[in-house]
Amino acid sequence: MNILFIYGNGVLPHIGGIANITLSLAEMFRNEGHQVWYLGLLKCETCSYDENQLFFPTCEDGKENFDYLFNICKNKQINIVINQIPLYDARIVHYLNKIRKECDLIVFSCLHTPITSQVENLYFRKEYKLLKNNKKILLWLLSFQFVIDFIFFFYKRKYKQRYLSIINESDETIVLCKGMMNQLIKMTDVSDTSKIKIIPNFVQDKKTGNMQKENIIIWCGLIDFDIKRIDAALKIWKECMDKLPDWSLHILGDGIGLKEAKSLARKLKLRNIVFEGRIDPIPFYCKAKIVTVTSSFESFSLVTLEAQKYGCVPIVYNTFPAASMLIKDGQTGFLIAPYETKSFANKILKVALETDIFEVMSQMAIESSKKYSPDVIFYKWKKLLSQKKYESFRRK
Repeated sequence: MNILFIYGNGVLPHIGGIANITLSLAEMFRNEGHQVWYLGLLKCETCSYDENQLFFPTCEDGKENFDYLFNICKNKQINIVINQIPLYDARIVHYLNKIRKECDLIVFSCLHTPITSQVENLYFRKEYKLLKNNKKILLWLLSFQFVIDFIFFFYKRKYKQRYLSIINESDETIVLCKGMMNQLIKMTDVSDTSKIKIIPNFVQDKKTGNMQKENIIIWCGLIDFDIKRIDAALKIWKECMDKLPDWSLHILGDGIGLKEAKSLARKLKLRNIVFEGRIDPIPFYCKAKIVTVTSSFESFSLVTLEAQKYGCVPIVYNTFPAASMLIKDGQTGFLIAPYETKSFANKILKVALETDIFEVMSQMAIESSKKYSPDVIFYKWKKLLSQKKYESFRRK
């Protein structure tokens, strides 16, 4: 098969997230003898891309871009298009819909972000900023479900048609978990879900040395006070640190909130906390015992999955659809109801102070992560592609 991946600014390994997933998936297809190309919107002139990386001639909507995409699909005899950015640029979805009607082309549109969590968890997203700016009345209003429902009504009015177009103009729409499918149904009111499929993300197997576990807790991500909620992690550590004098919290990552996060840590008089900056997390996965995820919402939380793979016990706010898929509460980690700081802290203490519990949960986390190995997830992709090719052949 000839496969075309479409992704934002071109596919580079250091970007992380969807880019890494795309590169890894493409490499597995290539290893099975398939031809793979990438198509991006914006080119970084100083970056080194794959030799099969292509770019649209312009960022503007118009015939030039449509013709360029059409010629790629025709001249390279593309069979499969995997669009990783259907929400980012609706024009590409429309282009592909026209082209697939003229060419022997199967289009997969992949949704990598939650669909309704952004609004459903609005209280937690805005809590820090509203309290900081002394806007307690607004925060109080967000605590009422009818207010959230009211906001969601307009959010849905704005985005419903875009999601419907993705479903209707693609052969298949790919979501990451059952919860995300439910969100898509809630957003679009579709009754026929036959064109919506679930394929989770995966993490690559990387060679490491022996895992020598230490009394380390990690938090990993882009440091902010809206989505990743670094302040929640710091306040949880405030609850724990006196009872864990020989433990330390390590913050892996940077972002616009780094300076403020350090200031908050000083204000809370936190001890045994290290801001590591943006570094390779693998060495910390190998030696940490606990990973914490305090986000107001996530798409999939590769951090959770990666950490489990290395025997870290994840303790996670249950604020995103994939959380309950990745974690079997009380066995492969802990799911904490948002936004219960004391409950979160108590689970950290439980894992940290009861060695037997850590040992059992650590092993179960490792076993659970194997369900999301590259081979397992790639098999799901191959099965789906084979099925769609067969259906396409039958239609002829």
